[in-house]
Amino acid sequence: MQASVEVRGPRRRSAGALLKTTAKQRLWMNANGVHNDLVNSKTERDKTCRCSSLFLAGYSLENEAVEVRDPLFDAAMDLADRGFHVFPLGKGSKVPRKNFTKWELRATRDRFKIAEWWKRWPGSNPGVACKPSVILVVDLDVAKGDRTEDGRQVFWDLIKSLKIPWEPTRQVRTPSGGVHLYYKAPPGAFLGNSVGRLGPGVDTRAIGGYVVGPGSVVNGRRYEVEVAGPIRELPRPLVELLRTPVVEYREVPIRDDISRYAEGAIANELGRLAEAGEGTRNATLNSVAYRLGRLVGAGAIDREWVTDALLAAGMQIGLSERECVATIRSGLSAGELLPNSLPFVHDPGVP
Repeated sequence: MQASVEVRGPRRRSAGALLKTTAKQRLWMNANGVHNDLVNSKTERDKTCRCSSLFLAGYSLENEAVEVRDPLFDAAMDLADRGFHVFPLGKGSKVPRKNFTKWELRATRDRFKIAEWWKRWPGSNPGVACKPSVILVVDLDVAKGDRTEDGRQVFWDLIKSLKIPWEPTRQVRTPSGGVHLYYKAPPGAFLGNSVGRLGPGVDTRAIGGYVVGPGSVVNGRRYEVEVAGPIRELPRPLVELLRTPVVEYREVPIRDDISRYAEGAIANELGRLAEAGEGTRNATLNSVAYRLGRLVGAGAIDREWVTDALLAAGMQIGLSERECVATIRSGLSAGELLPNSLPFVHDPGVP
């Protein structure tokens, strides 16, 4: 007679037992209907479930209550249940785990995949990828450093000035006292990340961005849901303000025969840097410096100007002057070693 164990607790505790499953065990679960009970049936997940000891092989328990406790795993499961695509951040961190690449593509709602990740990296904070979750998050930061404006007040003043009727939407309090406002991503707008476009201390995360999910803990303080929902549509006036990228740069000393090519490259790269997401900004600055360094190496643009432009852009997105200077120097120097093969521009005066 096969022994069994009892797994007690709310539905996420039942799913928590999946932390100890293997591929063979999951095949057994599918064959015996356990997967459907745990994942597909809301009624059954809320009940106490009895599973074969084969399901929890490795526990070596018989007729004992088993409960897996990882509040951050529970937080990730809760987010997935609510329709958000999640992935693991570092423990106590706001950035993806080391070597966890392509997080936007890998973020998921699949409970087995989430269980595998949190089994491998217990205690990971859950990140929420905005694009697959079809959301745009307005990040309101408190005043800090040289910036005296409070993003919460700046955003509220903007709402009033645009005469937008205020409708509460899903709201998460950050450990610093800031606020994440969750909105539905406007269809067809293809909005990316922005830094300060709606005002000082007001950033947005959308395509190419993520936010730290509620339940996460950073520096011993937790991200907490203040308003549970529903998630509202992003007001149309805000969509219009975010739709057109604002990239400013002064006149660039460039060669006449490739001016259009160089100007386009500069605009594209500075725009990419302005929309870099949290946790990717330094790497993006390095990539942008490298690409523009190849133009410097080809003699298309002036290194001193590029350095000044990248320093201003890097500090605008929140990087310190010290890390900007080091990253820009490294990226430009590497790019200069591999100059661009510039497109030939035909001079109509030459036969």
